[in-house]
Amino acid sequence: VRLQTLALVDPVGQGAGVLGRVRRIAPLDVPDPDAQFEVAVAAAAVWGPDLALPFLRPASAGYRADGRLGRLAETLVFEAWAEIRAGAARVAITAAAEAVQLAQETRKVRFVAVGRLAEGIAAVELGADERGERLIGTAEAMLLPLGANPLLADVALARGRQALAHERFAEAYAHLLRIFDANDAAYQEFVRGWVLADLADSALHGHGDLELVRGFMREWEAIAADTGAPHLDVQLRYARAVLADDEQAEPLFVSAMSAGADGWPYYA
Repeated sequence: VRLQTLALVDPVGQGAGVLGRVRRIAPLDVPDPDAQFEVAVAAAAVWGPDLALPFLRPASAGYRADGRLGRLAETLVFEAWAEIRAGAARVAITAAAEAVQLAQETRKVRFVAVGRLAEGIAAVELGADERGERLIGTAEAMLLPLGANPLLADVALARGRQALAHERFAEAYAHLLRIFDANDAAYQEFVRGWVLADLADSALHGHGDLELVRGFMREWEAIAADTGAPHLDVQLRYARAVLADDEQAEPLFVSAMSAGADGWPYYA
């Protein structure tokens, strides 16, 4: 519980320590699904979805075996988002669909919404555009009445990914920039770390403010160095290449592809 709390409360300051601790833990050494889930949430909170998945999968199996459907719903939501970030849309959409059904049955309203967003992103990436739009729109309608809340950042993320999938770059940039605007209801300090590469892509092709985006990247380069989070590192390598001048871009793309080849297919 302490590891999860540290990661959720201060992912930037505690990120390096949390990631180091998670890397030293084997899933088989964790005694039960609750503990496995706590380790996974800690890893996910500090931009370590690749480290979260080995704990989420046995946690899901354990909750399923025990018939603990509410906790299974929560775990499957985290699993779906981690699979999306690993580029496994087909796996993600299955986990997300089951998570939404279970969350509805156990009345976990926020997990219904976040599960639908994950399912919607996966659907868009698999070419099921109408289904994706319906899922994202339904989740947004559930969350908007709650007012400013951190989950609106996930809606902006989903809308941005949806627009990027259809090369509507200016639209994607507008959605993703909301997550970086402290005056916007969709602003979320830590969700920014999940959309760095997407923001760079959308800014370049959607005529966004490249100097503004470069400033965000400099801020997150410091965070990536402090935490050692590989998902931040590979996104920033990609973003540096995308935003570089033509004569400097080639070695930066080689660097990004080299890092992306190690489990990050979006950047390889």
